[in-house]
Order: sequence, then C-alpha cells, then structure tokens
Amino acid sequence: MDVRVVTVSQVVEYLRILTESDSFLGRLWVEGEVSEVFVSRSAHLYFSLTDGNAKIKGVAYRNVAMRVQHVLTAGASVTVSGRATVYAPRAEFQIVAEFADSSGVGILALEYQRLRAKLEADGLFDPARKRPLPEFPRVIGVVTSPGGAVIHDIQTVLRRRFPLVELIVSPAQVQGAGAPDSIRRAFDHLLEDGRAEVIIIARGGGSAEDLSAFNDENLARMAFASPVPVVSAIGHETDFSLLDDVADLRAPTPTAAAELCTPDIAEFSLQIIEFEERMGRAIDMHLRRAQSALNEEVQRLDRSTPDVAIARCRTNIVELDRRLNLVITARTIRARSALDLDQTRLHHLGLRRFDNLRTDLAARRLVLGSLVLGRVAEANLACQNSHMRLDNAWSTVVASRRQSLLFATSRLRDLSPRSVLHRGYSVLLDGQGELVASIAQTRSGAAIQAIVEDGTIQGTVTSTVPIRR
Repeated sequence: MDVRVVTVSQVVEYLRILTESDSFLGRLWVEGEVSEVFVSRSAHLYFSLTDGNAKIKGVAYRNVAMRVQHVLTAGASVTVSGRATVYAPRAEFQIVAEFADSSGVGILALEYQRLRAKLEADGLFDPARKRPLPEFPRVIGVVTSPGGAVIHDIQTVLRRRFPLVELIVSPAQVQGAGAPDSIRRAFDHLLEDGRAEVIIIARGGGSAEDLSAFNDENLARMAFASPVPVVSAIGHETDFSLLDDVADLRAPTPTAAAELCTPDIAEFSLQIIEFEERMGRAIDMHLRRAQSALNEEVQRLDRSTPDVAIARCRTNIVELDRRLNLVITARTIRARSALDLDQTRLHHLGLRRFDNLRTDLAARRLVLGSLVLGRVAEANLACQNSHMRLDNAWSTVVASRRQSLLFATSRLRDLSPRSVLHRGYSVLLDGQGELVASIAQTRSGAAIQAIVEDGTIQGTVTSTVPIRR
C-alpha cells in the first residue's frame, strides 16, 4: 500500500483549491441571519451567517464593506452573494462577500443590484466620462433585431430628419439565452468596421426578463470601452437597464434615439437661408460704407485742388500789393511834405544852403527808392516761397488721396462676387436653375450649367464620384 505523508498546510491548500475551482461554490447566493459582526482596523468586515442548523463564516473586504455594512448588522436576515474559499490559518470555510441585501428580494433583482454596485464602483457610471454625440454624423451604426419594428422606426426618422446619413445595421438576437453573446458580437462587428461615428443599441418594449440581456456585465464594459459614443434605446421610457447607465446617452425609445443622433435638416436649411440673408445684408452694408468713405475722400480731394490754393495765393498777393501801395503812397506824401518844407527853408536860408539841401534831397530819394525796392523784393520772395510750399503740399495730398483711392478700389474689387469666379471657381446649377452643392442633387444624364467669369457653360452629367472621407 502506497502511503503518502503530507503536511497540514498541504491539506488545507488542497481544500482551498478544490473549493475555489468548484463551479457551484464559485458564485453563491446564501440566505441567513447575521451574527458575530466585527470590523477590523483595516476596515474589513467579518460576520457569520446561520439558519439555526449551521453556520458559515464570511468576510467583506474594505471596498465591499463600505457598501454593505449598513445591511450586515447583527440579527438581520440577508442574502449574500460571493465566492467560497478556505482561510488557511484556521482551515476555516468562509464566503467572501461581493454583495448583500435584505432577504425577500428576488434573485434576479439581487443580481441586478450586485452587478450595478460593482460597475458603479469601477467608475462605469461616472457622468464626467460620457461623450457628446457628433453634431452631423455621416454614418450611424445600429445593433438590433433585423425583423422588428425598431429598425423601421429608426429608418423612418432618419429619412425625415437627416437623409444624408448612412445607416449600418448589425443584426442581433435581443432576447433569450443567447442574446448577450449575440448583442456583443453585433456590437463588435460595428467597432471592427470602423465607419460608424455613433452606435445605437436598441430594442422594443418587453418584460424585465426580456430586457435582461442588456444587463450583461461584458456588454456594459464593451460600451464603456467603445471608441465612439453609444446610445441606448432599450424598451419604453419606463424601462431601465445597466446599459442605460453606461451608455453616453439614454434615449427613452428607439425613435427618440434616431432623433437625438441627427440634426433636423429642415431646421438646418432655414438656418443656412437666414445666414445667407444676414451675409447679404452685411455685404450690402459694407459696400454702402465703402461707397460713403469713397465719396468723402472725393469731396476732400476736390477741396484740396490747386485752384483753391492758387486763389488763396492770388488773394494774398493782391492784399500785399495793396498794402505796398499804401506804404509807398504814405512815404511819398511824407517825402513830398519834407521837400516842400525844405524848399521853404531854402528860400529863407538862401542860396548858400541850396547845394546842401539838393544833396540831402538826393540822398533821401535814394534811401526811399532802396527801401521801396527792398520791400518789393521781400514781398516777391515771400510769394515765391508760399507758391513752392503750396506745390509741395498739393503733391503730397494728391499722392495720399490717390493711394487711398487705389486701396479702396482694390478692397471693393476683392469683395465683389466676380473676383471668386475670376480665380477659377464656378457656380453649378441644375436644369431648373437651382444651386447644386452635392452629387445627391443630380443624376447621370441630367442637364447642368456652370457659371464662370465670362459666361455660362452648358453640360450633361455623365457620372458622379463621391469623396471618400
């Protein structure tokens, strides 16, 4: 007989491995009365469960204890979910609690609450990580049953609100035993495809059991890790699932989900028309202001013409000439008076002073002539300087005004719609004269016309090629 001697530790370790590898003991729901509650310094909660005939030790580690310590009180009747193990130092069988709630609640509700608490603790419900939906999605992915009314409702809404969007349907089984796996595969197919900018996971109404597929933990974690926003549209407005809490947006119905994911193209068209009108009014106002500024510059240029400056100089010259004549006349009168006085004195003094007086008179005439000529020369020099300064100022003003006029003309030319056509662009119209902005507005064989800078080009559509983005 082959006898093998083992240590106590080996026996206990063997029991622990057997316990933790057992499928039944790996996920237990145990109902009983709580006793022997103790919280350690490390914040772990230790307790016992008994039904009167047997007792099981249990532990809720710190992260779980914070959620269940109000439930696990001495004397309380509770249902505990967790896994079984063997505590080696005392070879003691115990349950490691993951969730606990008061007894009397159904097993499905307890499982839902347990899983919800776990996901919430992992941060899957954090509102800060929820992403906004794209404003103008080009591709929307939908995970739903292909034969139900859900996909029809979504298609109807998209055709009405935003027909430019492309819809990719990934079919899935949305209830029954294989529903969670089917939904995850359909979801994963859309992620691998990579075109969808937002994904809707949808299903019509049903009972709590029918909607249980959307309480799957793996599906919730896939939605959390999705690189694109996820919209849940499960059941009716009063129905809730774990996917609703994890998704970036919850829609009360599949129809509402389609509306939340797309803009209203009719409202967007009205906004474009309003923007076009506002832009037209802004351009008209800008042109009117530019024309007003140009008129002001022309008026200022007219006021600064050489004729005005020359007229002012002529007026100054006439005034200087008048004042010069007055000075000459006054000096002449004074000189004549002095001469008469000298003649009278000459008669009184006699001929012997006649020569002296004649000499003095000649000198005075010379001084008077020099003074008059000097004043005339000064006046002519001042007039010439004024004329030169006027010419320089006029040249500067004309050059400045010409530069401003050229700049204003260039700005007006740049703002003209024809400048766009001059750079090689054209405006494409269909056979009815409507603007063509997309290949969806025409078809092969349709008549079109292109307006260029110097005329119109008539043509026919032979084919259209969409841009790959």
